Amino acid sequence: MKRISNKILAIVLLFALFIGTCPGIVRADEEVEETPRVVFENTQNEEPDLHITKTVVSADERYEAPANDVFDFNLQLDGAPARDREYLVFNANGERVYNYADGQSTEDKSNKIPFETDRMGNFTLMTGQRAVFRWVGAGIQYVITEYPKAEYIQSQPAGGLPAAGTMDPKGNGEVFINTYLPPGENETTTLRIEKHIVFPNGYELPETPDFTFLLELGGQPYKGEPFTIIGPDGLPAGSGTTDENGKFTLKGGQSAVFADVPVNVDYKVTEADTPGWRAVGTTTQQGVTKAPITLVSFTNAETSFGVTKRMEENAPYEVDFTFVLTDDQRKPMAGVSYYLYASDGTRLPGGPYSTDSEGKFTLKPNQTAIFTGLPLETIYNVHEEAGEGFVQVVPASVNGYTNQKVEDTLMMLGFVNRQVDRKGTLNVTKEIVIEGEEGITTDPEFTFQLSKKLDNGTYETIPNAVYSIAVGGFESAYRTNAQGQFKLKRNETATFKDLTPGTTYQVKEVNLPIGYTIDLPENIAKEAELGEKSINFTFTNVYDLEEFFVDLIIHKRDEENTPLAGAIFNLYTTPNHDVSKMVGSKETGADGIISFEGLELGTYWLHEIQSPPGYRLLANPVKIEIYNREGALAVKVNDKIYTSTDSTTGIYMTSNVDGNDGVNIVITNNKGFTMPLTGSGGLTIAIMIVLIGIAFLYRSMFYKKIKFSRQERE
Repeated sequence: MKRISNKILAIVLLFALFIGTCPGIVRADEEVEETPRVVFENTQNEEPDLHITKTVVSADERYEAPANDVFDFNLQLDGAPARDREYLVFNANGERVYNYADGQSTEDKSNKIPFETDRMGNFTLMTGQRAVFRWVGAGIQYVITEYPKAEYIQSQPAGGLPAAGTMDPKGNGEVFINTYLPPGENETTTLRIEKHIVFPNGYELPETPDFTFLLELGGQPYKGEPFTIIGPDGLPAGSGTTDENGKFTLKGGQSAVFADVPVNVDYKVTEADTPGWRAVGTTTQQGVTKAPITLVSFTNAETSFGVTKRMEENAPYEVDFTFVLTDDQRKPMAGVSYYLYASDGTRLPGGPYSTDSEGKFTLKPNQTAIFTGLPLETIYNVHEEAGEGFVQVVPASVNGYTNQKVEDTLMMLGFVNRQVDRKGTLNVTKEIVIEGEEGITTDPEFTFQLSKKLDNGTYETIPNAVYSIAVGGFESAYRTNAQGQFKLKRNETATFKDLTPGTTYQVKEVNLPIGYTIDLPENIAKEAELGEKSINFTFTNVYDLEEFFVDLIIHKRDEENTPLAGAIFNLYTTPNHDVSKMVGSKETGADGIISFEGLELGTYWLHEIQSPPGYRLLANPVKIEIYNREGALAVKVNDKIYTSTDSTTGIYMTSNVDGNDGVNIVITNNKGFTMPLTGSGGLTIAIMIVLIGIAFLYRSMFYKKIKFSRQERE
């Protein structure tokens, strides 16, 4: 009897498995995306170190700054606190400093206590010390902030701003310079008014306009008073005299020094607005003059961000690398101004330059572009177009730096490439040109087909051909599918290394996503014979959405297909409840239907936040990816593909001649439990669960019957 029950259980389970795989129940248009198999990886880049140096200068050379004052800092890595992170400390002579319970020492003894950030990323340095954070990681963006300290004014970075940048594979260094304001008891003081400009350290400051100031002393204009102009190098650069209103001017980087000013007198300095420049901090500063020096500092900025270009091996290649600047909708940002600099920080002749109509600009290795003029809070993206014979090491994504924001803190974005030997290889690169008024908000994959030319002139597709995609210092390998197809995203390059020399190969682009076209008709397919040199095919698509929009229509039903009112759904472009990413919120009426209209192609998440009375909420959000499949509208719901136009299937497409095409999804709730979706996927799972439950229930009842029978016989 036990064997019989086990056989019955096995039959039921096999039937349940059959139900789950039967073509009559699983939709014929569902596809299982083939997961690429990683074949190999290159050795990871050596993790670079971040050096942070604390330097102090005295505002008056007659007074020395304290030797052991402690300064507080904060370190953020990729937008998160660098919590509980160890660092090394060195003194001004380069000697290693160790931490002990009774203080710091250069003597290497036992019972050392490591220097470590706290959970918020805070750490400390003394005057002249240097912190070394090891193994930060190439491409990591960092922000270092120094907290204000009494009797000190931060002069570098200017305006008390943080230092920010991107980790280079060779490492990065930032220097914080503070000016010490010594106390004194003189009857007069030196009043020094400094004009700082936000600009990267070590780069030549371009010519600036005259910045206008008004100086009052004791409530009256400080008129007709002489002053000395000190240049950015700290040397005298001229002189001047305030006018009858106490007005005077300075250029960026200069300082006005007024000698023999009375102490304990109220002062007020006001900076006038300068077109094209924004003030960092307050434009009016006031206080009481103090001996031996009274220091007043103003900071302005027109800079937006910087882009640096370098080769991993520091070789001086005479190659132009092309970059693309886009806005928050991935639309080209044309006409944005920038200055061009050499590796030693000197400004190159000409300029200012500007991006072209496609948002493009070029840099040679060891050059830097400093962009100016973008308003604060502007969202921008910078990516580098794939270069023949080069692999991008930094940043780790072919999309470059995305969703960056213009702030007073000047962010330096580093791009590092490595030259690679691609002799005897076939290389396929995907590029995109954006046209039209609409930007691009999706990041689709583009499908290609690899074939070889036979002796009779026909073509044969090549399945299982190994190709690699290299980015961020890693090289991952994949295989073409049974139809010889492979996929690339924007700016990626597929490299085929194991093809046969002397054979003619063809690469054809197929199944373009909606909104994309081939730049030229003859570029649909490319072919060449493989020899000692590499074959390099670049496929360029033009993106122009032409206001192609889709309506997402949700049908709320019960188990008897009756419409349900009172269900509220929120639609987001992220899987979590991020209000800033919410597309809309709708409540079903008597017909049980809501519609999110005018959606672009892309991925959305549908959350049910209120169920109809007596029904349970959906347990999980529904992932909905609307896209083009072989020239027709398609949708992936929870990663399963649906293309049907049959309204009885539960997930289907509708056409509208006078409006947007529609993606229809029927969502069913039962009172006892929640059915996530109608259609074969949810139904199949439900049937399998019920059958398995029946099998176990039957087995349990069968054994109980046997047990009772034995007891009766006994």
